[in-house]
Amino acid sequence: MSVGNEWINAAKSRDICEVAAALGLEVGRRGAIGPCPACGNARRGKGDRRLAIVSIGLGWHCYADGCGAKGDVVDLVSFLVLGKPSSEADREGWRALKTWFAGEGGRMVASPAGPPPPNYPPVSEVAALWESCLRLDGPGGVRRWPALHWIDRRALDDRLVAALDLARVAEEDTDGGALRLPGWPWCLLLPLVDSTGLLRSVCCRAVVDPPPDMPVKSRALAGYQTGGLVLADPMAMALLSRRPGVAVSTGGVSWSGVVHIVEGEPDYLTLASHQKRVSDGLTTYAVLGWRGSNGLPEDVAARIPESAEVHIWPHQDKNGAGERAADLTIHRLPVNVTVKKRRSKHE
Repeated sequence: MSVGNEWINAAKSRDICEVAAALGLEVGRRGAIGPCPACGNARRGKGDRRLAIVSIGLGWHCYADGCGAKGDVVDLVSFLVLGKPSSEADREGWRALKTWFAGEGGRMVASPAGPPPPNYPPVSEVAALWESCLRLDGPGGVRRWPALHWIDRRALDDRLVAALDLARVAEEDTDGGALRLPGWPWCLLLPLVDSTGLLRSVCCRAVVDPPPDMPVKSRALAGYQTGGLVLADPMAMALLSRRPGVAVSTGGVSWSGVVHIVEGEPDYLTLASHQKRVSDGLTTYAVLGWRGSNGLPEDVAARIPESAEVHIWPHQDKNGAGERAADLTIHRLPVNVTVKKRRSKHE
């Protein structure tokens, strides 16, 4: 090449996602890109909704069916501008690539701005808050009795709820630190975890009908968000926090390969404390619960193994919100997961 190559090293050091955005391609989470400029496929294949290209350091690889194209940033531009990799470019082709990187398309272009990271409370303070709360099978506490009555009204097994530590009672409205609870009657606390199974916040459920001026059944910690977090029983926490090559188990019980995904706290506690899960005492299922109307978060859905059998229990809302959230969840699951949709009795 005699067109001058001093620009190439600078071009190859450019961020792939930034260049993809400048090319007009879609840039998704974790640096996924689509469509592939080599094969034209936006997704990896039939039934797989993930974007075709994965960015790896300063390189990229297309995983669309029958493609397999890969290269560096210059190749990404070359496929779109010239229709072939840069290694096959002639003098005029290299001149076109140099012009692209030097011109409007090659200027610094910010990747599409994603949502800001959620405002979660400090991990250590959440752990301290949880430890300060009363176990359901422990002594004392004025609020523990209405909490147990709430559990009994929903025909839940309070012994299993307590044994699995699925919920605790906040006797005070603060843990003595920076975290503030909504107070009575939102005193039944359920853990909320992220996609790695780490305790990041709590859901505060009312144990009696909330007052008219605040008619919500569940509330979050004051000043903090819970988006992207899920309800998870001990087996689900073990599943999310698993290490490669290590069997999933907790408390000496192995994961059965089944995951129940439910909507809301009552359904979560119903499945998590169901007597059937202890029928043989050797294996059991995992239970995950989404809150709100957006279904299971993408990061959490991606952590479910492809070998899993997933049962989804959406609410049967008159406006169809539960079914829509279930469908969103299904699309986020790994492609080879076996999915069975069930009918929840709740609305």
